[in-house]
Amino acid sequence: LEMDSGLIHAGIIKSDEGTRLSLQKPDGSIVVVDKSKIEDRAVGKSGMPEDLVKKLNKSEIRDLVEFLSTLKNTAGPAAHGKK
Repeated sequence: LEMDSGLIHAGIIKSDEGTRLSLQKPDGSIVVVDKSKIEDRAVGKSGMPEDLVKKLNKSEIRDLVEFLSTLKNTAGPAAHGKK
């Protein structure tokens, strides 16, 4: 997110409600931004390597999927990368 002050915030959208947007930054902190101050939004690349599956065996893939399914996503899958 780029704001009129020249600041750029990067993170995962945790909530997108009303006039405010909450982002979880890479360090785990939360920043709340007034949507009217946002000049531009862009979706970044995933942190997971594109060829990861090629480097894992079936058991490791199954373990990865099981682990990811245990993570709590409060924003819901539809909110990820939403403009």
